[in-house]
Amino acid sequence: MDRLFTLVQDKKGFLLSASDRGKSYIVYTSNSSEFFKKNSPVQFTDEVILDWKSDSRPFCHIFWDDCYTVVSVQEIKAGDTYNLRDLGGYLTSSQDAVVKFGLIYRSDQPSSMGADAERAYKELGLKSVLDFRGSFEHRMWPDPEIEGTTNYWLPAQEENPTAPPEHVVVPNIADIFRHDDQWKAEDTIRFSESYLAMPFNNPAYKNMFTCMLNDEVPALIHCLAGKDRTGIGAMLFLLALGVSEDTIMKDYTHRSAAYQAYIDFRENELQEHLKTDISRKHFGYFFGVLEENLAGSLNKIRQLYVTPEIFFKESYDLGPDELKQLRAKYLLPLEQ
Repeated sequence: MDRLFTLVQDKKGFLLSASDRGKSYIVYTSNSSEFFKKNSPVQFTDEVILDWKSDSRPFCHIFWDDCYTVVSVQEIKAGDTYNLRDLGGYLTSSQDAVVKFGLIYRSDQPSSMGADAERAYKELGLKSVLDFRGSFEHRMWPDPEIEGTTNYWLPAQEENPTAPPEHVVVPNIADIFRHDDQWKAEDTIRFSESYLAMPFNNPAYKNMFTCMLNDEVPALIHCLAGKDRTGIGAMLFLLALGVSEDTIMKDYTHRSAAYQAYIDFRENELQEHLKTDISRKHFGYFFGVLEENLAGSLNKIRQLYVTPEIFFKESYDLGPDELKQLRAKYLLPLEQ
């Protein structure tokens, strides 16, 4: 079990579901992750449709037995973003705490928010935005400048100095699929190998943990599509909190309806350029999320360091005290 509760929005409203069926739960709803008895409580067992009239997303404060937790919507819509998610709600491997909602978000590049950026930033309460993209992406699609939010440019990956610019990123993404001879076997190898290098002693992720320890949150971490460089950042964050590898993989491979719609749009747009095995394979690398890539990262961490604790101490100078501090800030114990 990776989550105790799930909150999703459908045509009927907000549906709150419990993973552990048959128990009796009491839920209060509010627009804050901080608990206060503003609304009347609702009792439910398996699931319930919430009576929620506000335009902001609800936070559900749930009580049962001697336990308490907070749940909100994971997938968030802002402008044309398709991969904006809250990293809250995941259970730790010890099953005694969950990652807090409303503190760390992951996303594709926020420039896609367009005119909706200021509203979204204010609603999420963002204090910092961490950009893991390369220099070309950073210049081409700059992050919104919103009062009260600090933008950090933290490139997580060295750009390939021998590759032509279109192999890194181009204004018109379709350009990179127009000629099969652009793609070579070493491009695929280089992409997979990046997952074996990025997690280790990476200044971008060192700065990410510094922001987290210094309470520069709520924070948004992002790259271009919010899946590879951001996927490594999310993996490191969850691993440091004691979330299991299986749950981390579920977060990494999660594909929202908006993300699937984006992939379908791109595939339809590029269909005339996706007629060979090599072009279809590279479409999968460019737009998809491949489990084997993150599995390679996790396997290498285990091979080199045996335990996450040794890994974080050696790669990020996060010893027992720092990990304890992170967990105190970003985990909500179930028993109260």
